[in-house]
Amino acid sequence: MRGWVIEKGHFRPIKVSLLYDGQEVGSTLTGHQRPDVFEAHGIEGAGFYFALPPVSGNFQPEKLAVIADGTLELPLVPGAARRELDLRNSYDADDAFTLTNRMAGQGNVDPEMARFKLHSEQAGIQLPEVLTELRIKRNFRKYFDFKRALTSKGDAAHVKALAPWMYHFDFKDCKTSDFDYIYTSASEQMHDFRSDLITQTIKNLYGDTLREMTVLDIGCNCGIFSFDMASIGVKHVVGIDIFDRNIEQAEYLKSQLSYDNVEFRKGNLKDLRAEKFDIILNLGVMYHLSTPYEVMEMCHSMTRELCVVDTICHKDVFSGFFSTYKPLKATGIEGDTVFELQPTYRAILDLILLVGFKRTIEIVSSDVASMVLYNEAIRRCFFCFQSDTTPDLNAVKSLS
Repeated sequence: MRGWVIEKGHFRPIKVSLLYDGQEVGSTLTGHQRPDVFEAHGIEGAGFYFALPPVSGNFQPEKLAVIADGTLELPLVPGAARRELDLRNSYDADDAFTLTNRMAGQGNVDPEMARFKLHSEQAGIQLPEVLTELRIKRNFRKYFDFKRALTSKGDAAHVKALAPWMYHFDFKDCKTSDFDYIYTSASEQMHDFRSDLITQTIKNLYGDTLREMTVLDIGCNCGIFSFDMASIGVKHVVGIDIFDRNIEQAEYLKSQLSYDNVEFRKGNLKDLRAEKFDIILNLGVMYHLSTPYEVMEMCHSMTRELCVVDTICHKDVFSGFFSTYKPLKATGIEGDTVFELQPTYRAILDLILLVGFKRTIEIVSSDVASMVLYNEAIRRCFFCFQSDTTPDLNAVKSLS
């Protein structure tokens, strides 16, 4: 990685593009709580936590950035030292940290992450919760109602040929878990939880209006949420995924079901950017991307009413993204990528607000304490509305 291009503008947030051999391979947003640090260095804008390390206290970067035409040329800053500095500058927690004169180690390795989190706890810094929760009551319904129709259909040979399956289905003479190394009972419980959290909340919000609404399911996998939305009566659902196997699984399920209001397409979100949908499902996608800004921007431009963002959110207190490297592995909705950028809670909110969504509500189940990831606020669900005027929230809420 050779450097960052920072677009001139306000201090927070801004778009940052990652260059590799002169080519843009990713971009994101970032912000910094101490614009005065950057002003002192003559920089307009803020720094991604991998970007320019401002000199502060005992901290001495290995190499100062060379700034020319907005381009920052510098080696990657090891994650722990950079994030410690962000906390120090943002929250004046000097007593909690001992910054060394030289950055040790390379990249984001687990010991660094553990050390950073320990420092956060010692400093008494808690994640600032920006949104008011919309706490919903669990229905404890039969989740994914459409799945019941499959118990009298399907054949083991075909189901096996399409394995592995990420989601659990019971067919007439087999289960996907018979051939599936991905499946666990815990994951099945979490997906049932998500169906209640997302699909049923949408149903309660929009009611009969759904009959005139269209839905896009990004990274649809085998189409489980596409069918879930079709089952509550939406006019039309489009599921899109880049992987052949996922689309093959979705088409097989469709052949066994009776829904004519759902279709599946193999492709990239960019292939559909000229289209608009009333509701967009962005579920489990944002932490698999190298270009989260572009994807969120496309979601906004393609959404008429509501975009649902269900994602892993790191709990660290700054607005930024953790990098996870996956060389030569196809990930996310973008195809082959060399790395993923996983957002913090503040970063995902910065993205949502910057692209233009007018109102955002976090959906939290009354039964959240029993559900892995959601119970620790590591995974969170946001309803992002295009208008300040939202549907009747009293239809679903029991505010905590």
